[in-house]
This record gives sequence, structure tokens and C-alpha cells, in this order.
Amino acid sequence: PVLIVSDGQAVIDATVVGLGISQLYDKVAQPYVDCGRLVRVLTTVDSPGPPVHALIPLGSRMPAKTRAVLNYLADRLR
Repeated sequence: PVLIVSDGQAVIDATVVGLGISQLYDKVAQPYVDCGRLVRVLTTVDSPGPPVHALIPLGSRMPAKTRAVLNYLADRLR
């Protein structure tokens, strides 16, 4: 069986009630791990996260602060 949801909280809720295992970001899973509601499995398996895109309107000049943030994120997320 496969559970398909379109809501991140639904993934967490399904995992917490024992419907199976899920892949969650560490930041999202950690509070549930800390209180014992989730347990890490497959700890030696690591996979890349989803792609990240920046949507920039055409025809407008991008503020320097926005460009700086985008450059920083691009460097960190590679």
C-alpha cells in the first residue's frame, strides 16, 4: 500500500500514528524524535533534497539585497 498526500503535516501525522516510514527534513523530524514519537531508521541512507527555484519578475530591477540573498542561498544549497 502507498499513501499519497499533498500536505507535509499529513506525512508527519501518518508516520507518528504508525502508518509507515517517511523521509522528513531533520528540522521537521527532530521535535518528534526528541519526545519519542518518531525513531530514526536507515540512518546510513542520505538523499538530496528537492530542487529549489527562485521566481523573479521580468522587467524589474532586482534590489541588491535580494540578489545577495539569492547568491548566498545558491552557494549554500549546491
